[in-house]
Amino acid sequence: MHNPSTSKLVRGIARDAFYQRWMVWVPLLFTSVIVFGGYSGDVMGVQWVAELATIAGATISSINVWSEKSSFPQATQLIFLLAWMFSFYYAFLIARWKPYQEMYVGSLTGWRRHLKALPGVVMICVGLFFFTFTPPTEPNCTRMCIYESTFIQVIYSTGISIFLGYGFALTYWYLANFSSAYFGRRKND
Repeated sequence: MHNPSTSKLVRGIARDAFYQRWMVWVPLLFTSVIVFGGYSGDVMGVQWVAELATIAGATISSINVWSEKSSFPQATQLIFLLAWMFSFYYAFLIARWKPYQEMYVGSLTGWRRHLKALPGVVMICVGLFFFTFTPPTEPNCTRMCIYESTFIQVIYSTGISIFLGYGFALTYWYLANFSSAYFGRRKND
């Protein structure tokens, strides 16, 4: 059996300086403290948070679907509300990370530069799909089901937030460097 700690993917993520920054893990810590500390009812009781949840639920119907299927609807609603908000936080963090930005902008050469918008668009579409898609409930759940575990919901939503934020950052870099990639002009020219 293959040991996952020695896989290239795990080693690559562990060595990546972006994931070694404390700011990357703040949303996961914040969500975990609120949900696992039992404060989700208190947070949802705050008037502006409840209004934000109502607006988000009306705009993004999947938040309500997730909470209706869940064993703990208030916590689930808060988890996915925070995940949607933190995807923009991750987009900002990733877009401001110079090594990623320089690597992406440096790749906007040659005939393949026309295809460089696709990864960002695909990541946004896949991220939106996984946020809006709600798997069917299992009537006799023998394993740990996503609707019955706050831990799985927090990890799932955080992973999709990072993925969606990365797609937003890629799209931003592509649009910000469009003129230099296609016309040879720099932003400061």
